[in-house]
Amino acid sequence: MEKPKRHFLWDLHWNLESPQTNKPNASNVLTIVGLLDGTVNNPASATLPDTNVNARFVNKDHISAQGFLGAGCGSDDGIVCVHDSDHPTFKLVRSFLENGSLDCGPGCFTDLPSSRGNLFLRFVEQSPPALPNQAIPVNTIAGNRVVTFDPISIPNAGFHAGQSYGTLYITDLPAGGSIPLTIHGDRFEVFSPTYKDRVISSGQINRGRTTVLPQEALERIADLYTVILSSTRNVYEAGKDLFLLFVHLCCTVQTTNPGLPAGVNAGAANAAASLVDGYIWVEIPGGGRFFLMPDFTNFTEVRIPVVRSLPIQNFAGPILSMPIPDFLSLGTYTFFAVGVLPGGDPLNSVHWMTNRTQLSVTLTK
Repeated sequence: MEKPKRHFLWDLHWNLESPQTNKPNASNVLTIVGLLDGTVNNPASATLPDTNVNARFVNKDHISAQGFLGAGCGSDDGIVCVHDSDHPTFKLVRSFLENGSLDCGPGCFTDLPSSRGNLFLRFVEQSPPALPNQAIPVNTIAGNRVVTFDPISIPNAGFHAGQSYGTLYITDLPAGGSIPLTIHGDRFEVFSPTYKDRVISSGQINRGRTTVLPQEALERIADLYTVILSSTRNVYEAGKDLFLLFVHLCCTVQTTNPGLPAGVNAGAANAAASLVDGYIWVEIPGGGRFFLMPDFTNFTEVRIPVVRSLPIQNFAGPILSMPIPDFLSLGTYTFFAVGVLPGGDPLNSVHWMTNRTQLSVTLTK
């Protein structure tokens, strides 16, 4: 779970924690964690949060050097490259299966050398905005400002964000207790809505483990404009599938700003600020950038908006529908969308009135 950036990890953890999940007894689970390589920089992230799960740390890499280069398992420097009965993975698995013990000799440790742990959080929109439970993007650079350890200082903590999935992973926290945290609702992104600050507890930070908190649904109190791209799937087949692209634009959310009447959108209070030029473009395999034209069908290399001076309002629906030709290059296509000041440059963040969102899809045969 190093630097998680996918909603998948969040879903996986909470599905395992669900009462409906027929999961094994934690004491019947063994995790073997390598300490020596850069594949997983923080070993505490590599085992399950449940402290009843048996974890052993060994002086091996997570993957051998040859294995990383695609040359097979290679040498026995990795935890899965088992060549003989002296390998710590072999010793651990054999003793665990034969008698439930966890003996692997001098190269095996029951705990990490340092008394540190990690924390995994997720932030979503609270109802009643137009997109409740939508992830709130967290910029990696802003991560150490979004959450602070009040009133203490933890100088070695690392912050790794999953921007599209609203996740924040904090490493190297002192284990042994809980830490008071403050979520700062105005520091997610420069072009993000503002949310109410919230004070929470980290829960018990366990040595060598990752503590996973329930997601925090944050209340908007002032609004900038949020745009989101989505599609029906992540992988499409050339010459066969129909590609669908959807856009969600969220803006008309009530604000608690005392200077505005109830129900008035903070951004739309200024009429000039309620108009945007909307841009949608795609970056294709091998390089190249093409902008969706105002006919919502064709693309051009010319930097033109798909809509001009669009009055800001809530919208959710399809923006592009097209059969996929079989002559298109295979690989990853990344779509971008952003709203800018009328006449502004979509590639210059100074002109943005919304976040810039992106969506990647893969084209196969």
